[in-house]
Amino acid sequence: MRPLDALRDRLDGAGSARAAVISDVREVLPGIPRSADAQRLIRHAHRLVLEAACHEFAREGTPLVDLPDGWGRAELRSADIPADPGFTAFVEDVIAALHIAPSDLAADDAAALLTSSYAADDYGLSLEASADLACFILSRAWLLEGIERTQALEAPLPQLPAHSAEVPHDEQEFFAAQAEQIPALVRERLQRLVSAPLELRRALERHEQIESGQLAARHGVTSGVGEEPISRSLREDLTGRAQEALRRARSDVGRTAAALLRESAERAARHRRSGR
Repeated sequence: MRPLDALRDRLDGAGSARAAVISDVREVLPGIPRSADAQRLIRHAHRLVLEAACHEFAREGTPLVDLPDGWGRAELRSADIPADPGFTAFVEDVIAALHIAPSDLAADDAAALLTSSYAADDYGLSLEASADLACFILSRAWLLEGIERTQALEAPLPQLPAHSAEVPHDEQEFFAAQAEQIPALVRERLQRLVSAPLELRRALERHEQIESGQLAARHGVTSGVGEEPISRSLREDLTGRAQEALRRARSDVGRTAAALLRESAERAARHRRSGR
């Protein structure tokens, strides 16, 4: 019997392993499509962190920027803000707040984090909350990669993906790669933010509007990158989803599903290392 077939049997009606992973993510982020693959989840996790870094710049970084008179693109290029020691220190502080590591966060806890008043302010999600949510998503992306790799290893050799040798097969290896990639993406994003006039102007305006109270009524947590704050009804809906996820997690299937999925991914890694 194929490992994934055995996994489906052991889940006893909970659905395919892949569907179980996607369902877990959608409990927290309903906008994730059911057809999402591992790379889609990875990109979403990256966007969460990059958006939070931009929020942090609007929140704390704008007062650090010394803008030239009558600034535009040419003036920003001459000012070379990315090389300014104060801005460089700010970027490194942002990166230091992003802890990227394997996540034990359950879906209900992740959903609760989205609705927590401590996780966000009028600017958006905090760096720490965005990193926690990103790691939750990345952990599910790693499981999906394991499931996809298991399917590929059991397929005829010509169907193996050409890039399979470059894909990390161990969870620690996967997160080590992400912990190296994400800071580079954040650094690049923030440097662009202070080099692109439109983006910098938007950050400055947002800081001024929030600090002056003009956007106080818009306070809320966003359900996805670039979206409007969550409404009261959606917040209540997410809370209901979290409670339902908790009830499922307490069931026999809920307690064993994650372990079985992890076992499937690790089996794929062993297949790869042994050359079978």
